[in-house]
Amino acid sequence: MTNVVTLFHPFIPFITEELFSQLKERFECTATGSDPYVKGALEMVASPACIVASYPEVIQESDINPEIEADFAFMEKMVHAVRNIRAEMQLPPSVTTDCFITGEANALSLVEKNRGILEALVRLGTLTLGKEAEGGFSASAIVEGLTLTIPLPEEMRIKEKVRLEKLQAKLIQKEQAARGKLSNEEFVKGAPEQVVKKFQQNLEEVERELVEISKKLQTL
Repeated sequence: MTNVVTLFHPFIPFITEELFSQLKERFECTATGSDPYVKGALEMVASPACIVASYPEVIQESDINPEIEADFAFMEKMVHAVRNIRAEMQLPPSVTTDCFITGEANALSLVEKNRGILEALVRLGTLTLGKEAEGGFSASAIVEGLTLTIPLPEEMRIKEKVRLEKLQAKLIQKEQAARGKLSNEEFVKGAPEQVVKKFQQNLEEVERELVEISKKLQTL
C-alpha cells in the first residue's frame, strides 16, 4: 500500500485526510463495474483512510497514451500562464478575469477541447478563443504558439511593465544559455538528435516571446 499522503501533502497530511473523508461521504459507492480503472478508483475511495488507500497503477502499458500526456502537459502550461499573470499582478483570488486566446488553429482546437480544465482551475469570467481583446489595458503571455490576453484595470499598467521587464530578463538568460549549447560543436555532435532539436525549438519559442514582450513594452 502506498502512502498517498506523503506523496502529495507531506507537510499537511491532516488536510489530505479531511478532504479524503469528505470525498468518501460525497461518493458513497462500492467497487463494482467492468472497467478496471474505475474499479480501482472506487476501491481507493472505499478505503478507511487516505494513508492506507492504494495508489493508482497502470494495468497494461498499452493504456499509456503519449498524446493524452502531451495534451495534459500543454493545458498545464496554459493554467500556469494565467495563474502567473494573476499572481504577479496581485489580483485577489476572488476577482474573476476574462481571457482571450489567439494563435495557431490546432492549439486553439486543443484548448477548446479541454477548456473545462482551464475554467475549473482558474477563476475566469469569460474564455474567448480566436478573438483578440478589444482596446484597453491588458497583460499577456505566450504558450507554444498561443497568446493569452487578460484585460486589466488601467491602474495596473506600471505593475505590468515591471512584470514584463522581469520576464524579459529571464528569457534573455534562457536565450543565451540555449545559444551557448547550440554553438558548442561537441554538444551538437554528441547529444541525441531529439535533444538538439528540443533546444532549437525552445530557442525559437523564447525568441518569439521576446519579440512579443518587446512590442508590449513599447506600448506601455
